[in-house]
Amino acid sequence: MIVLIIMLVFILSSCTVEIPVTVTVNLADHHAWEEIQGKEMYYTLRYYDGEKIVSLNLDAGVRTVDIRVQGGGLRPIIAIPLGKLNPLGGFYWPEGNTNVNLLREYGTFARVLLEATEYRPKVISGLNVGRILREGVDLEVINQEKFLDALFEGTIGYDTFENALLYSITFDSIPSGLWYSDNPRSDDLYLRRNGEEITMKLFPGVYYWANFDRLLLFSVVITEDGMGYTGTSKLTKWY
Repeated sequence: MIVLIIMLVFILSSCTVEIPVTVTVNLADHHAWEEIQGKEMYYTLRYYDGEKIVSLNLDAGVRTVDIRVQGGGLRPIIAIPLGKLNPLGGFYWPEGNTNVNLLREYGTFARVLLEATEYRPKVISGLNVGRILREGVDLEVINQEKFLDALFEGTIGYDTFENALLYSITFDSIPSGLWYSDNPRSDDLYLRRNGEEITMKLFPGVYYWANFDRLLLFSVVITEDGMGYTGTSKLTKWY
């Protein structure tokens, strides 16, 4: 009985009629590189409307948009800078506000939930994200695999939200120059020479650094088991 009660606090307490709702979405945070360059990016907005995932492009400078969703469950919403970087995120849910602020700290979790709606939409719709937010969980660094497993198996509880492991990762494939991080959890980098060895401690996830002089984007993917993958590509110039 105790386990059942704990599980239920993370599930919406009652069924809500699927009435269409207008939600005002605000891009409340600015990307770190927008602040460096002094010019706003364009974004790709993606959200689950209760039936399908919807995508639409927001021109640079558009920070507020109204969307229509079915009001009967959780609706994850993300805004992706330049259509490819780490998103801002937020949530509409029946007991929540129809004015939704998208924040960097919710971006990763919102993206995980949005992607999961493609194969388990009813489970995601029933998640009581309001309770999770009130618990003050650091959603940027939770063990995503453990969380989704518990959610889909119906065993979600307070111990589900443990942090992922922090890994020490060494790279030696970054071109020289000044590289600006897009994530407050990772430092900017200055390399005096090509291939200089850099060691960082990172949680699983995707990280980006921009070299504005070279117009290059350096990306790092850390898996839940600590494997690291890197790549360098052309930076989309929006400024």
